[in-house]
Amino acid sequence: MDNFSIQVDDNFLATLPPHVQDDLTKDIEEYSGENSGCDCFIRMCPYCTVLVAFLRSGTDDNNGRTLQACAHCGETTPYDKCKQSIGKAKILCDLSVSAASKEGPGEKKKEEREEERVLQEQCIVVLASGILVFLRELYGLCMDLAYVKPEFSLYAKFNTGAHIDRVLPGDVIDRFKTELKMDLSEILGNDRIKKLHLLLLKRDAIVYKNSRADTTFLNNSGIQGKVGSRIPISHLEILDFIRTSEIIVDLLEKECGTLITTGIQDRIKNRLTRSLSILTFETPDPVNKNG
Repeated sequence: MDNFSIQVDDNFLATLPPHVQDDLTKDIEEYSGENSGCDCFIRMCPYCTVLVAFLRSGTDDNNGRTLQACAHCGETTPYDKCKQSIGKAKILCDLSVSAASKEGPGEKKKEEREEERVLQEQCIVVLASGILVFLRELYGLCMDLAYVKPEFSLYAKFNTGAHIDRVLPGDVIDRFKTELKMDLSEILGNDRIKKLHLLLLKRDAIVYKNSRADTTFLNNSGIQGKVGSRIPISHLEILDFIRTSEIIVDLLEKECGTLITTGIQDRIKNRLTRSLSILTFETPDPVNKNG
């Protein structure tokens, strides 16, 4: 899903003032040239707030970029970023399995055990960091679209002010519920919240405590152990973290989709109505007639 762009069709044009419709249509025709059979999209990036018009045929736009990427700052949607992190975590998880299978008969060598452990730890760090960035950016984007007038943007302020790092899910849940009226416990389910809680605790222990348990970790994780002991990590647990993260992203994409799509489209219409000069046209590559 790309929540940041809108297709320029008859329905969209009908929402614009007549003079804007005419000017925009002329600009698109001039820009399209031999690519007149392609669909035209206008994308507003919430990160740099640049409006870009581009053609798309099939599933690819110019230069092989998908609709999720901003042509100016290169930013992608929070969903896309998190899905990329999940993909990297899967690769690390597979590599850890390969490392574990290296041993021959007898006890596994110390360096092989360490290689497997390091890959597992990095898998957790990549996965949890991706979720943290996802929640921070989703919060900032929803706050901006819900409370700021279409002609303005305070995304950078909300994103900075909503820095989510080394926090427990309860803090995130309270922020979404209080300020956005979204009950993440109800949307995601308590079981997934608990798994997210444990994933973030393990990430913090790995990043800040050299994978050692402290009193905060032991008190909040429910895991029995001694202060200073290595936190437990297993392959099956990592697979469960990955599956849970995929579901969390999908659920929040559905929950926030309407708010983001509507808000972005309102901003595109508002800015086009004020001035077409703010619209940048990307020069398309030759169209693949078969695609």
